[in-house]
Amino acid sequence: MSKRRRKARGRTGGLSLDGPDWMPVAEAHRLLIGSLGNGKLAAKDLTAAVAAKRSDKRLPCMQRAIESEIAPDQDREIVPLSFWDKYEFICDPVIEKLRVCKREAHILTPVGLAGEDPAFFVWKPKFEKIWPALAASAPARSSPAGIEAPPPRRRGPATTHDWMSICGEIAARCINPRDGRLVVPVKDSAIVASMRIRFLDKNLAVPATTEMSEAVRRVCAPLREVQRKVPRKVR
Repeated sequence: MSKRRRKARGRTGGLSLDGPDWMPVAEAHRLLIGSLGNGKLAAKDLTAAVAAKRSDKRLPCMQRAIESEIAPDQDREIVPLSFWDKYEFICDPVIEKLRVCKREAHILTPVGLAGEDPAFFVWKPKFEKIWPALAASAPARSSPAGIEAPPPRRRGPATTHDWMSICGEIAARCINPRDGRLVVPVKDSAIVASMRIRFLDKNLAVPATTEMSEAVRRVCAPLREVQRKVPRKVR
C-alpha cells in the first residue's frame, strides 16, 4: 500500500520542517520544570510562548502526524496561531506527561489539526532565545538533533509486557486530571497512539497494535457504559 500524501499546511516562516532544530515539546517541558519546579507552570509557560501574539515573542511549534499511511515527507506542518485559541498544553499529573487538550472541555486526547494524533515539537533556537539561562545550563547532547540518545535496548528475547500496568495507564487516560471526572475518548485509536508514544518515550518494546487496540477496547468499553449511564448534569 503506497503512503498517503497530503499537501503541507501552515506557513513555515522560513523554518525547515525537517531540520535538526526541532525539539520534542516534552524535552522543552522537562527543561522548564528544572527551572520552575512545577510541571503545571511549565505547561502554562509553554502554552503562552507558542500562543504569543507578537511574532518576536512567539515560540514556533510544529506537529508530525503519526499515522503510518502519511508519507514521512508529508507528515509535518507548522501549528497555526489560531490553534492555540482553543487548545493548550496540560501537565497530566496521573501519567506525568505533557498533553494537549481543549481549553474549555479539557478533553485529554491527542489532538490533530486534521484528525491525526500528532507529536508536537518546538523550534530550539527560539526556545534558547526566550529562555537563555536554560540553554546555558542544559547538559551537552551527543545526538545531532539536540536530544539525548536513548540507551541501547536489552539484547535477547523481549520480555512479557506488563498488561496490568498498561491497562491502568489506559484507564488513566480516561480521567480528566482537572476535576477527576470520567472522560472516555470517542476513538480508541487516540489512546492507542498515546500509549505507543509512551512506550517509545520510555525506550520500551512497543506491543503489537492489534494487542494494544484490544486492551484499549476492553478497558474503555465498560467505562463508556458507565459514562453513558451517568446523567449529563452530574458529569
